[in-house]
Amino acid sequence: MRRYTQGRYTQGRYTRNRVALVGDAAHAMTPNLGRGACEALIDAVTLADLLNSRPIDDALRAYDRDRVLRTQALRAASRALMVVALAGPAQPARDALIRVLGRRSGAAVRDTATVA
Repeated sequence: MRRYTQGRYTQGRYTRNRVALVGDAAHAMTPNLGRGACEALIDAVTLADLLNSRPIDDALRAYDRDRVLRTQALRAASRALMVVALAGPAQPARDALIRVLGRRSGAAVRDTATVA
């Protein structure tokens, strides 16, 4: 598990020759943002649209251009959220934030209960 959560992007592209990677094969990410399956579907639709409208080599270059930056940004965000979720050295800050948010949501629940 540690290797997966600590993984770093080193590929630079999702295509080589006439082979394209989509979904987790291209940009596996931790599940914290809930975007993995969604991004895989977007990869597939993007690639299909490009292949239907351009020559294969142009379509694959465009796919790399369109998807690499966005998916790697999401992958980095998901990893950052994983670090917060698992805490480690940030655990005291995470726990304090959860306590504050818990108090606020509890107050909101009590306020709506007395109004009703």
